[in-house]
Amino acid sequence: MYAREKVAVQASFPNALSNYFLNIFFLFQYRVDCVLHAAAHKAVAESCRRPLQYYDNNVVGSFNLIRAMDELGIKKFVFSSSSTVYGTPLYLPMDEEHRAGNCTNPYGKTKFMVEEIVKDMCLQDKVKVFQLRIHHIFICFV
Repeated sequence: MYAREKVAVQASFPNALSNYFLNIFFLFQYRVDCVLHAAAHKAVAESCRRPLQYYDNNVVGSFNLIRAMDELGIKKFVFSSSSTVYGTPLYLPMDEEHRAGNCTNPYGKTKFMVEEIVKDMCLQDKVKVFQLRIHHIFICFV
């Protein structure tokens, strides 16, 4: 999907990620063969004030996207996670061997939950994943 089409889709359906049937429709309509998932609420402080909104968008929305991908046989998935899944560092600098899951806020917990869903899908050979644990995310579509 080209950037302008993506923007049009988001403008028309701002909560599309949470709707399983819209995910099926768009993935099928655009013949998607790889998904880059960077659509999440991302403010740590806001996640503490509005945790249910974060669980709904970030976990339920991601689950519905992954379920739609599975239904359509889409096996390539790039997931933008977050370094917040590490929680309070046990050592610095943190590396990929650092233990994840000791999250200190709802945002980090939602990212870790999605990582666990994706891990389970990988174990069943349902999806091939490239996972990014980003400290600060900025994505520009041109």
